[in-house]
Amino acid sequence: MNDIINVKIETTAPSDILFMRRTGPYGAENHALMESLKKWAAERELLGEDSVILGIAQDAPAVVPPDKCRYDVCLINSAGYVPSEADVGINTGVLSGGKYMVLVISHTAEAVGKAWASIPAVLAEMGCIPDIGRPVMERYSGELVSKQLCELCVPIK
Repeated sequence: MNDIINVKIETTAPSDILFMRRTGPYGAENHALMESLKKWAAERELLGEDSVILGIAQDAPAVVPPDKCRYDVCLINSAGYVPSEADVGINTGVLSGGKYMVLVISHTAEAVGKAWASIPAVLAEMGCIPDIGRPVMERYSGELVSKQLCELCVPIK
């Protein structure tokens, strides 16, 4: 757990989101989808220091066949952007709020992998019960990314 810089509990409000989804095994294609969303958002001047991007693995690969796993990359739609027909592949939605255990970690593939593996131990250490009805999210804010950090947000009861 040495790669975890900080752990905190927070409650979030529901948020309007813009998102892109891919279905298939988790891996490098998820990163490519994230880059596509960032490029799309930058072209529309929707990215700034206050922007928040989320990576959400919607399905557990131990339960759902890899070819059916859904991965969403989301931009919190604080600007109220309304997609047009020209915005191919962009969906709108509402991210439900709720209570999360938030792990601040280094923004490296190794640190993210270790943090994902340490979630059960950190939950136990913090005395938190996971809410398996909501997915774990990777959260990237402009402020943290500029410090080469990101967050894992684990839904808890």
